[in-house]
Amino acid sequence: MNPQQKRLRKSGIYGVIHLDGSPLDRAAAAVLGLAVPIDPGAALVEAVDPQCSGAVHRFDADASLTVLAGELDEPAELAASLGLPPGTAHGELARAALTRFGDELPAEMLGEWSLLHWNRHGGVTAALSAGRRDPMLYALAGRRLAVAPDIYRLGRIAWIGNEIDAAGMLFAVARTEVRAGTDGRTINPRVRELAPGTTLHVAADGSCRLATANILPVQPHFRGSLADALTQTETILRRTVRTRLERTAKPAVLLSGGLDSSLLAWLLSAERVGGQQVVAITSVAPAASGLPDEHAFAAGAADALGLELIDAAPTDDLETFRPSPAILSGANGPTLGNRHCLTESFQRQAQAHGVSLLVNGSYGELTATLRLGGNPALAALRHLAGSVRRGIPGQGLPQLSPFHVQLAPHLMADLPKPIRSAMDARPDLTSTGHDRTRWGYHPGAWKALSHANEFHAGALRMDFPFRDLRLLRFFAGLPRDLLREPRYDRRPARVILEGHLPDSIRLRRSGMPAAPDHLVRMQWQAPQARTRRSVWLKAGADEWLDLDWLDAALARCAAQGVASHAEANVLQLTAIMAEYLVWLRRIG
Repeated sequence: MNPQQKRLRKSGIYGVIHLDGSPLDRAAAAVLGLAVPIDPGAALVEAVDPQCSGAVHRFDADASLTVLAGELDEPAELAASLGLPPGTAHGELARAALTRFGDELPAEMLGEWSLLHWNRHGGVTAALSAGRRDPMLYALAGRRLAVAPDIYRLGRIAWIGNEIDAAGMLFAVARTEVRAGTDGRTINPRVRELAPGTTLHVAADGSCRLATANILPVQPHFRGSLADALTQTETILRRTVRTRLERTAKPAVLLSGGLDSSLLAWLLSAERVGGQQVVAITSVAPAASGLPDEHAFAAGAADALGLELIDAAPTDDLETFRPSPAILSGANGPTLGNRHCLTESFQRQAQAHGVSLLVNGSYGELTATLRLGGNPALAALRHLAGSVRRGIPGQGLPQLSPFHVQLAPHLMADLPKPIRSAMDARPDLTSTGHDRTRWGYHPGAWKALSHANEFHAGALRMDFPFRDLRLLRFFAGLPRDLLREPRYDRRPARVILEGHLPDSIRLRRSGMPAAPDHLVRMQWQAPQARTRRSVWLKAGADEWLDLDWLDAALARCAAQGVASHAEANVLQLTAIMAEYLVWLRRIG
């Protein structure tokens, strides 16, 4: 980690609060990077965003302090509904909204934010928006409370410590249906994580209560025509994108020339503010590799929209099995990011060109670029099962493993009780809980909302407009038959883009891998990864992972590549977890 990264803090809310009013723990405050005044009182709380000072809000009045990190999507409408004048500061708005809506605040106060409210005569309320902007982790010891978006800083506080919780570590690498049973558990037994859409109440005596807002409520059946639905879809999309544009200087859309990214590129181009510059960044194969990529499609969309196109290709120094310390520190546990080389190349190019925000077309399939190939929940379940079954028989890849990594045999034979309970209680992904004549909420919505959009301290934010609550809620009420079209799928986006982009883009049926050299890079970097075994052993990685399996899998990868993306994912993520354990031992 370079000196600049050491100085940076992750964005979010940091605080130390003594609920009994006793003098502040100065050492704990210093660990969290809080400036301690001569007489700090019983609490210090601060919102941090090194890249956007306008996202930091504070309202200190009436013996209470409200701190907000993030932005509100509809502040004028919220102010009007609360009887406050237009232009009311976001901190004051958040205080009034908390008073009005209580535990339903995340469902009513649109935007991506984290909030902490401290009543000097009593307790603390912390809340997280429906879509996660920054993590919010907390530790409570008696009547002392510490809050931060960074589990490693919290672990350096003496009364928290950096002990490892085995169940928390395994939840971090479990598949989605098992992670549903996490219940706030983290890799640190004394630290809990607030889930998106959740509110935490800590009373003055140290007792606490959690409440989850109804962020994805059942929607009324849409009664309009297809034209009405498409008009409203475009209106919501334009408003969503305009909100993003208004609070950033120079956005860049990650443009592949596929339908999702091209729709966002057109919206950004159409809604740009004044002379605001919008650029596009596309993933390309490394020079002279001879690998196919999507540059031609991205260039076609960029040319039609008048956008500058910037190529991004991972350089040789980026190791697919060994992420940088910055990336390893970013996830508050083992990272499941298997395209980190591509992500880092986007970050480098964006920062070199003065970009202030990356706009990502992920999750379009939840709404505007939906596919109506049957029940979406059932399709998600089948995809989940198929992604594991596609391993090579006889080569040790687990069948229907509940984990993304290859765990040590002794650990698989004696899993912690919370993991076993979560596996027994896996949710039924085929049940949507609503009238199936309507689109409803795609199962992927929960995954989309849970992703923080700052990957690590110092990284540019990665914004995901397609996970906007207004869009998700609108589509939840649309009749499925209204969206169906026998001539082509993904109807809403294709119709909206008619006349704005060439049909070669608008009607494109399939895309290419986002990272063209991913599997090739794995093969030529596998021999180097194998030399790390002794380092992994020294860090105790064999307590968690099957290093014999990993070595054999790396040897096969070096000799013949990988046979499927499913095999590649388990191999890569197992090696990455080994490197994470090395890094964790080093900092601990």
